[in-house]
Amino acid sequence: EAAYNLGAGRLEVFRHILLPLSMPGIMIAVVLVFIAAFGDFAINTIAGPTYPPSLAVLMVTSANLLQEWNFAACIGVLIMAVSVIFVLLYSRLARVIQEAQA
Repeated sequence: EAAYNLGAGRLEVFRHILLPLSMPGIMIAVVLVFIAAFGDFAINTIAGPTYPPSLAVLMVTSANLLQEWNFAACIGVLIMAVSVIFVLLYSRLARVIQEAQA
């Protein structure tokens, strides 16, 4: 409300106040969704849902049961590439937020 009283518009309040304050929570939510999307192999095979399978379960199933080693290798490369891109983006965003708070 103080920003509104000083003449800031809705977009300015969101961009300069609300978004920076909520960014740590948004980043943690993204990490948790990322972990769930790729899944832990042990948990998904024992207690996880059967459909849709996680990428790790799909990779093991295609390699061991279906003997499609090329497809399993492609899934493995995809997991590694997306993980590296995610870590780079996350570290860049964390650095930007830390510099903005300093």
